[in-house]
Amino acid sequence: MPTPAPDDFRFDDTPRGPRAKYQWAKYADGKVWTFTRGEDFTITAKSLRAQAHNYALKHGLMARTATLNDGNTVMVQFDQRPKEQA
Repeated sequence: MPTPAPDDFRFDDTPRGPRAKYQWAKYADGKVWTFTRGEDFTITAKSLRAQAHNYALKHGLMARTATLNDGNTVMVQFDQRPKEQA
């Protein structure tokens, strides 16, 4: 059975959990960014687009994404305006 931690226990400031593979904040500058499979990502284009949209949702942004006809190139743009204003 679990027991309570001692009163003097403190968590350290080490980040926990998985680190994001893509530094979306770096790309949230309003520019259109090109991601190429094999160079910039290894997951499916659909998954990359979903991750971009999830980042935008969590940070009050809008994401525009498109997969080019070759299926290996994904275009991503984050709109700095909050979703309510877009």
